[in-house]
Amino acid sequence: MKLPKDLEKRVRQTIWQKSKTCVLWFTGLLLLIIFFGDVVFPTKYVGMKIVGYILVLALPFIFTKFPFNLIDETYCGTIEHVEIKTSTVNEFLATRFREGGATYAYKINTLYLHIITPEGECIRRKVFSGQTDQGQFLDTYHAGDKVFHLYGTKTVVLLPTEADEHVACAVCGSVNEKENDVCRECGCTLVKDFIWSEENENNV
Repeated sequence: MKLPKDLEKRVRQTIWQKSKTCVLWFTGLLLLIIFFGDVVFPTKYVGMKIVGYILVLALPFIFTKFPFNLIDETYCGTIEHVEIKTSTVNEFLATRFREGGATYAYKINTLYLHIITPEGECIRRKVFSGQTDQGQFLDTYHAGDKVFHLYGTKTVVLLPTEADEHVACAVCGSVNEKENDVCRECGCTLVKDFIWSEENENNV
């Protein structure tokens, strides 16, 4: 699937935003070691210095969870199965102090989509988690629906059918009129199908 140029640019910006904190931290610590390594680790044992340097340089990766925070992908596909898991949570674990000290257990629904891509890959994606009384999202997705997810976003949007009059923005989630080419909220190109023609791409 060929993305419009503005969405490709947004993906690159997202990758950089997720990476820059780690890059800046790593660069700063590396410079610190280069210029003040003997001051930071005033030991005559080379092995201990090397271990110390490695531990210091590992800190940016530990605190920023890089590169694990980059694990995501842009994909489209057809929903094969909608999975709903219901679990019980003791509110005391989520809210330690309540007026009067009362606590109770409540149930939450977690919604997963099993998506088959055009390449035959199966992707399992969590799209909603909330209390069972917040069930408005449970009827949003159905088997056979076409969906799209853009790298770095939190949404999996439904691609419109011929009968639909609206389309959701893959970037911000705003609902737009189907005839719109760009989102009225964020200005990004609206994704309406799996395949982009040269005309769509050149208009971006």
